Amino acid sequence: MRLKWVKTIAVVGLALAGSGLLFVSTFAYRLHLDTNPGWGPNRIAIAAIGGASILLSAVVYASPLLSRLSKLPAFQRMIRRLRAPLLWLFGPTEGESTESRPARGTAWFATAGALIAIFFTFWYITSGRMVTFTPATAYFDRQANAFLAGQLSLLEKPPAALATIPDPYQVKNRGALGYIWDASYYKGKYYYYWGPVPALMIAAVKLFRPSLVVQDQALIVFSVSGLGIVLAALFHRLKKNYFPKLPAWTVLGFVLLGVLNTPLFWLVNHPVVHEAPIAVGQFFLILGLYTALRGMEAQKGGYIWLAGTGLIWGASIASRIDLGPGIFWMVALVSLFILLKAGKLQRAVGPILAIGLPLLAWGAGLAWYNYARFGNILETGHRYQLTGGAMPADYRNIASISYILPNLYNLLFRPFQILWREFPFFFTPYLTSHSWPKLFFFPHNPNYFFDEPIAGLFICIPAIWILLAVLVIPLQNSLKGPAGHTDAAWSLRNQSLTGWLTWMAGGALLLNLASLSIFIYTTMRYLADVTPLLAILIFLCLGWVSTRLSSRSRIWKVVLVMAGILMLMTVSICLLTNFQNGDWIFKNNNPQLYRVIEHFFTDR
Repeated sequence: MRLKWVKTIAVVGLALAGSGLLFVSTFAYRLHLDTNPGWGPNRIAIAAIGGASILLSAVVYASPLLSRLSKLPAFQRMIRRLRAPLLWLFGPTEGESTESRPARGTAWFATAGALIAIFFTFWYITSGRMVTFTPATAYFDRQANAFLAGQLSLLEKPPAALATIPDPYQVKNRGALGYIWDASYYKGKYYYYWGPVPALMIAAVKLFRPSLVVQDQALIVFSVSGLGIVLAALFHRLKKNYFPKLPAWTVLGFVLLGVLNTPLFWLVNHPVVHEAPIAVGQFFLILGLYTALRGMEAQKGGYIWLAGTGLIWGASIASRIDLGPGIFWMVALVSLFILLKAGKLQRAVGPILAIGLPLLAWGAGLAWYNYARFGNILETGHRYQLTGGAMPADYRNIASISYILPNLYNLLFRPFQILWREFPFFFTPYLTSHSWPKLFFFPHNPNYFFDEPIAGLFICIPAIWILLAVLVIPLQNSLKGPAGHTDAAWSLRNQSLTGWLTWMAGGALLLNLASLSIFIYTTMRYLADVTPLLAILIFLCLGWVSTRLSSRSRIWKVVLVMAGILMLMTVSICLLTNFQNGDWIFKNNNPQLYRVIEHFFTDR
C-alpha cells in the first residue's frame, strides 16, 4: 500500500518547521525573544537547524526512499497505528474510501485552520513573544487548592471587618478594605459563583504537581486551542458527509471564523478569571455538539457517543451556568430525533438514557455543590459577589425585561469607533452616557449598568451576512424555475440530519442571546457565548445553498467569493481590534514589536 500522505506530511512539516526557525532566528530581536541585536551562537544554531530542515524537506520530496520504505509491512503497521486517532476524529463517510483525494484535501484545510488558530492564540496571549506569558490571575488555582484540601470554600480567609458591614455587597460600603475582588462572601468564607469545572481541571493537573500555580490563562489557551481542533473536525465531517460541493478551502475559513472572531478572541487577549469559564464552557459546548452529531449518525444506537455528549454538555453547564437553557434545548431535540429514528419508544429508551443520565448526574452534583455552600440548590453565589456597580441594591434587579432594548443594541448593532489614521483602526471605547443613540435605545432603567467595551455581532462579524445567501434560492427559482436538488447524493436522511443540527445550533444560540439580553449589563466577552454557534449556523447555511445551486452556476461563484471576502473581513477585524483589547496589553508588554506592526500599517 502506497502511503503518499506520509511523504506529504514529512515534506510540509519539515518545510514549515524550517521556515519558522529561520523566521525566529532572523527577527528574534524585534520579536523581543533575544536582547542582543547581533547574531549570537544560539541564533546561528537555530538558523542552521532551520536551513537543514528545509534542505531535508527537499531531499524527502525528491527521494524515492520513502516510497520504498512505505512498502515494508512493519512500516505500514506503524503508520496504521498512527493514523487511527486521526481517522477516529475525521472518520470517513460510510462507503467512501479514506484515500479519496477530496477527503484528504478537506482534512488538510481543516488541520491548517486548527493550527493557524492555535498559533494566533499563543501569539496574542504572549504579546507576540510565543514563549513568555504575562502574569495573570490565578483564581481557579485557589479553588483547586481548596478542593484538594477537601473543602468547598477558599483556603484564604476574608477580613473580619467584612462581617461588621451592614451590606458588604455594595462596593461603596466596603471602602478601602482588602478582599478578593469578585469572590462570593458568605458566612465569613470565600466562595466562587463560577462553575466548578475549571477548578476541577486545574486540580487534576495539581495532583501530579501540587506546587504548580496554574494561572487562569492556561484554561483559556487550552480551551480556545481545543475549540479550534473541534471545529476543524466538525466542519470537515459536515463538508465531507453532507456538503461535498463546498470547496475544501471553506473548511479552513470557517475554522478561523469560529475562533478568530472579535468576541471569542477577546478572551485570549484579556486572559483573566472572568474569561476562563466562558472559554471552557464554549469548548465543551461545541465538543458536545460534535459528539452528538456522531451519535445521531450512528446506525446502531451510538451509545458511547451519546453518553459522551451528556458528560461533555454537563461539564459545559458546570463551567458556565448560562449555557444551560441552550444545552437543554439541544438535548431535547437529540432525544426527539432518537425517538423518531427508532420508531418505537422501547428502542429509543437506551440511547436517550445514554445522553440523559450523565446530565442528571451533573445536575445532582451541582445541586449538592450549591446546597453544601449556600443551603440552596439553585444558589450559585452570584448574589453574594463582592463586585462593583453591576450589583444592584436589590438583587431582583439583576435581570429585567427593561434591559432588553439597550442590551440588544449592544449585542447586535453597537458600532466600532473607526479611525483610519490610527492603528489598529477599530476601537471599542468604554461606554458612557454619551455612547447611546438618542431616545429610543438609551437605557432609562437606573439600575442598568454600562461601562465596558462592546461591538455588535452585525458589526464585528461581517460573515454573519452570509446568512443572506439563502435568498439566492428563490431568486434563481424566479429566473429559471424550480431548481430542485442538483446533487443526487443529497438524500432525505442527509437533509434531515443537517436540518436537526441547524435547529439545535440555532435554538441554542437564540436562548444564549436571550439570557444575555435580560442581564443587567453586557460586554464583549459575553458575545463569545454565541459566536462559535453562529459560525456553525453560517456554515450550515452556505452548505445548504451549495446543494441547491450548480457548482458551475455564476450565482454560486458569486456567493463563494462574497463568503470568502466576508470571512476575511471578520478575521482581519478580529486581529486588529484585539491589539487594543485589555487596555493595550499587547502594546504594553511588547512595545518594540507593536511599533513594528504599527509602522507596517501606517508608515509612521
